[in-house]
Amino acid sequence: MTRYLQPDELQWTDVDVFGATMSKASVFEGNYDVRSGFFRMPAGCAVPPHHHEKWVQVMVLEGSMRIEQKGEPDREVAAGSCYFVEAGETHVETAVEDTLVLVTQGEDRPAHRSEPYLVAGPAVFEPKKSQLRSPTDSAGSTTDTCPK
Repeated sequence: MTRYLQPDELQWTDVDVFGATMSKASVFEGNYDVRSGFFRMPAGCAVPPHHHEKWVQVMVLEGSMRIEQKGEPDREVAAGSCYFVEAGETHVETAVEDTLVLVTQGEDRPAHRSEPYLVAGPAVFEPKKSQLRSPTDSAGSTTDTCPK
């Protein structure tokens, strides 16, 4: 059956995305080899350097995102545009302003895949010009990279 989804009518929960806390509302997950969800990121929210084991497509619905990738010029992706990240490409994503995105990606969680699974995670990459806060403070405690 066709489902019609309006972001303001969905159930939102706070989630940790590679050390950045943002709100998520799932669109679909499981048995598709693909998953999709809406994410709300406040201005300045930055997802530290990371990569994915599967491809990711991000459609910016409101606001804008800055994407940093080693060896590439920084790009700003405005509302109405999208970007596609190949598996294994290390990147940093920062909400330039309050931003709503729709993320669709290849399923990478073991409970939803039948093929061998590798955990996606932080990768070694220093952003050229980022205003990221360190994922850990001087005491070694984890800190959120998104403003509240």
